[in-house]
Amino acid sequence: MVGSKCSSSCSRENSSVYAGVLNPAPLSSTIAITPVKTANASALSPVVRGGGQTHRGLWEALTLASRHDEMRLLDQVVRLGRQSALERVISLMLELHSRLRIVELADESGFEMPLTQEDLASALGSAS
Repeated sequence: MVGSKCSSSCSRENSSVYAGVLNPAPLSSTIAITPVKTANASALSPVVRGGGQTHRGLWEALTLASRHDEMRLLDQVVRLGRQSALERVISLMLELHSRLRIVELADESGFEMPLTQEDLASALGSAS
């Protein structure tokens, strides 16, 4: 899939089971604000099923990526549940800046943010 803004919603009903492993679908919406390319990662299934017995480095990288995803999810839960509106905006801007610096789309002076007010409101739990 390639696009400059794509959205997909998933629910638990969209989960799949393969090779005896439950593969739950995320319970959230995803919106890309930059061009996106997705790839079929089914070749990673043996590594995931093997629990790191083979391809140890790849297993560790997948585990680290999963931990980063969990940290981002926890940040979002805190952002929505425990912060004021101003704190939510600041937290989101800092997270976006940090993530965009990793892929060299931001520097110390800032970054482009092609988000509408509606996009921001949705991300911050303020959309009605």
